[in-house]
Amino acid sequence: MSNQLNVQVYNEDTFRSRRMELTRRLVLIKMSIPLILKNHFGLSSIDRRIARMIPFDVLDSNDAMDALRNDSREALKKLVFSGEQKLDDPINIDSWMTMLHYAVALQREEIFDFLVKQGANLDTRDFNGQTALMKAASVGNFKMVQYLVSKGVDPRQADYDGHTPLMKAAMFNNKEIEIYLREKASQ
Repeated sequence: MSNQLNVQVYNEDTFRSRRMELTRRLVLIKMSIPLILKNHFGLSSIDRRIARMIPFDVLDSNDAMDALRNDSREALKKLVFSGEQKLDDPINIDSWMTMLHYAVALQREEIFDFLVKQGANLDTRDFNGQTALMKAASVGNFKMVQYLVSKGVDPRQADYDGHTPLMKAAMFNNKEIEIYLREKASQ
């Protein structure tokens, strides 16, 4: 019996073609999420803008994402306490988003509270440099924004595009959060 690895070798054209196909699929998926949400759930234009922020990889599946998607704190507890899922490890390698990022983006407050109590890093950044505070400001969750700032998350930090949580709140017309973050950023 041979112990050889079966390795597929791509030449440059094949690699470029494969990459373009995957990029095209990604764009189609990202574009379809707001349409699916609008057609099936009747979301408004602001809600659709927020829906565009939901990463395409929530359509992927792993146990942690399933637990977050289904708002199952018990399933997530099992994953964390068994050591199967580490608090600050990305649950998707494409977006680098952690369970905390997803809990905020999907507005899962009980899961958010659980992850924070377990010691999740509040300053972890995803692939775009966004923190949980930036995501909370974008989706308009004032309670999460207040909590994160009270725990020392800097409201002046920017993502890789130069956007701060204050700018995210303004982009998505979250006035109460915008006022709060403006006050906290000036202190």
